[in-house]
Formats: sequence, C-alpha cells, structure tokens
Amino acid sequence: MCPTVWARWRSGSPRSARKHRIGRPSARHVLATAEPTAVTTTSGAGASLYTGPDERERELEVIALDVQPPDGGQAYLLVIHVMPTQF
Repeated sequence: MCPTVWARWRSGSPRSARKHRIGRPSARHVLATAEPTAVTTTSGAGASLYTGPDERERELEVIALDVQPPDGGQAYLLVIHVMPTQF
C-alpha cells in the first residue's frame, strides 16, 4: 500500500462524487492503491488520473491536482473529480 495520501476536496466534495454517491473513503482508497496517469484538465492544468477499485470493488476514476503550498507547507492532492467508470 502507498504511504498516507493527503487529499483535500475542492469546496467540500466534488459535484461528481455527490451526484454518484461516492464517499471520501472510497476515493481515498483509490488514491492510495492505484497508479496515477498524467492528464490535462480542461483549463490546461496538469493533473493525475487514478482508476481502480474502491473498498467495495466499484471501479472509480479520481482526478486530482498535486498542490505545493507557496509557504512550504505540506503538499497535498486536490481532488476535483470522482465518479464510477460504469454507471
């Protein structure tokens, strides 16, 4: 298993996660166990796509930005998208 994943959610949970009833623990499980793939967001920002099963064996896709705070604080992943690959 990967080391602890520090993740934050943009304005609560991403709208896609709420719409598809995906909880934070499920998204964190995918972040901790899946290998990321580099992608580009619609705004042109670099992001990572994580695709894999959650603790209930639902395959999810999670998109997160790697944030490095300018004040030198703890780096974290900003989750901007969560949804099942099949729905």
